[in-house]
Amino acid sequence: MTHPSKALIILNGEIPKKSLLQKLMMENDIVVCADGAAKAMATYNLEPDMIIGDLDSITEETKKCFPNAKIKKIDDQETTDGEKALDYCIQNDYFNISLVGGFGKRLDHSLYNLGLLKKHKTPGILITCFSDTEKAMLLEESIILNEDPGTTISLIPIFGEAKGVQLEGFLYDLKKENLQFGDYCSMSNVTSSPTPKITIASGYLLLIVSL
Repeated sequence: MTHPSKALIILNGEIPKKSLLQKLMMENDIVVCADGAAKAMATYNLEPDMIIGDLDSITEETKKCFPNAKIKKIDDQETTDGEKALDYCIQNDYFNISLVGGFGKRLDHSLYNLGLLKKHKTPGILITCFSDTEKAMLLEESIILNEDPGTTISLIPIFGEAKGVQLEGFLYDLKKENLQFGDYCSMSNVTSSPTPKITIASGYLLLIVSL
């Protein structure tokens, strides 16, 4: 059984520490940098495989820092550079995607990037967002996690009501609860099992795991 090709996408939000970027770069088959994030990569002296976007943020000086990177200009103004990067990876069969820099700096960009998780929530495509302190993914289906007991986990229904939510293997288990953003979420729960289970009858949950 073959595993899906893996891509790391770097956006122009809060960029994590160099050590995390290096680790993720080693774990992925391709590194795609969205336009404005190239400046941070140059500061770290790290070179992506590709820089993609409308290229209105990257300077000629920054381009010179990446002699081996492929630069792909897409003039479409209906999509953000982050969306261009995601679309490129998915169209080229990179279905296991790690994403950094998706949040921070600007609230509008952060919220829009959260929306991209829902837009690309398709069977077979896994998008995991990373920061120095957390990783996050959007759940629509039941999942068994592989996390150490004592790991802090939050579940937030950011796209409407999530119904029939069950948690097993947590300090605070749930039994068929309905979660609603702005009303009832599961915040700062803690795993009590190495294989905690999350079940969702319908809806979406943003899973945030503390690292």
